Amino acid sequence: MKPLKTRTAEEGVTHHKNDPVRVYTDDFFHAPRIKQSVSEVGKALESLGTGPHIILELACGTGDICGQFAADHAVTGIDCNPETVSKARERWPGAVFMEKDVTALNPTFRGFDVGDVLILCETLEHLSDPKPFVEAWLPLFRTSVISHPIDGDLMGDLSGGDHCWSYSLDDFLGWFKLGGHVLQHHTVLAVGGYNIAIGWGKREAQ
Repeated sequence: MKPLKTRTAEEGVTHHKNDPVRVYTDDFFHAPRIKQSVSEVGKALESLGTGPHIILELACGTGDICGQFAADHAVTGIDCNPETVSKARERWPGAVFMEKDVTALNPTFRGFDVGDVLILCETLEHLSDPKPFVEAWLPLFRTSVISHPIDGDLMGDLSGGDHCWSYSLDDFLGWFKLGGHVLQHHTVLAVGGYNIAIGWGKREAQ
C-alpha cells in the first residue's frame, strides 16, 4: 500500500459528495471494467446456487454493477453522493439505493447476519482506513467481488484527488484473505491510464 494523501473519513465524504454523476457503462474506457465486474458478480452468484440472493454494493455510484442484477435478486446499493443515488434510483427502480457514508455504516444495519454477495468495486482506494473496513464487512458475506487500480498513481495523481491509496497486486489478493475469503478468479484490465484488478472470492468454510 502506497499512501497518496492523508484524508479523514469525513473529509472523504465531503470530497465525494461533490463528484460529478457518472454512468460508467456509457464511458469508452470504463465500460469493459463494468462488463468484467458484472461477469465476476455472475460467477459469484452461480457458485451460490438457486436464488434470489442478497447483493450489497458499497460506494455503488449510479448502480452500473449491482443494478444489473435487480430484476432477479435483492439488491441494495449505498453511496454518499445524493445526486448519484438519485440517478441510480432512476436507472434501476427494482433495487434499493441509500445515501449514506459507507465508512460510518454499521455492517449489521441490514438486520441479518449473512449476505450473499458484497461488491467493493473502485471503493477501497478511496477509503482513509481500508483494512478494518474489509475485516468488518467481508466475513458477513458468502462471496465478495473487489476491484481497484494496480500500481496506480505512481508517477502522478491520475485520479484527480479521489484516491487515498495506490495498491499492488499483492494488496489486491490480500483483501480476500484479510476478510476470510478465498480468491476464486481474477483478471487485470487496462482502463485508461490504469491497470485494474477485478476478482471474486468465497468465504472459507466455517
